[in-house]
Amino acid sequence: MNKEYLLTPVIEVQDGNELKSFQVRYIFIIAFLFGLLPTLVLCIRNCLWLRVERKVIILMFVISILVLVSKFLVLGFYYHTNIEQFANIRNVPMQSNSQEILENSQNANLSEETNQSQEISSWDIFKSNVSMFERIYSLLLLFTAYQLFRSNYRVVLHLTGSLQPMFKWALISIIAAVLFESLMSQLFFGGNL
Repeated sequence: MNKEYLLTPVIEVQDGNELKSFQVRYIFIIAFLFGLLPTLVLCIRNCLWLRVERKVIILMFVISILVLVSKFLVLGFYYHTNIEQFANIRNVPMQSNSQEILENSQNANLSEETNQSQEISSWDIFKSNVSMFERIYSLLLLFTAYQLFRSNYRVVLHLTGSLQPMFKWALISIIAAVLFESLMSQLFFGGNL
C-alpha cells in the first residue's frame, strides 16, 4: 500500500498565492477600541488575502467612507449650529488673583459656570454618542467581513495555519486614524473634536 498520499496536501494553492489571514478576535479588539478606519484597513486586507470578490470589497469600502463622511457632517452640523455657545466656553477670560475681582464676579460666575458646564456636557455627550455609533458600525463591518470570508478563514485556521501577525498593520492603521481625526478636528472644529 502506498502511504505517500497521506503526505500530499489536500487543498492546492491557486495562482501561487497562499491563503493567509489575521486573527479575527484581534480585529474585533481593534474595532471596539479604535473605531472605523483601523477596522476598515484590517478587514480589507483580510478580505484580499482570503479572496473575497473585489466588487464586495469596493462596496464595503464605499459604504464605510460614506459613514465616516456622515460622521463628520453630523458633528460639524451640530458644532456649527451651536458655535456661539461653544465660543463662549473657549473664550472665558482668565481671572486675576485679586480678591476684589473674585468677590465681585463670584455670584455672576456661578450661573455662567452652570450654563457652560451644561453646554460642554451636551457637546461631550453628542461626541460620545457619535463615537459609539462609529464603533457599532465598525463591529458590524467586521461581522459582515467575517461572514464573507468565513469559509476561507476556516480553511486557513484548520488546514494551512498561516495566520499573519497584525501588529504592524494595526499600528500603522491606528496612527493613520489618529492623524486623520486630529487633522479633521483642526480643520473643521478648531481642535475641539
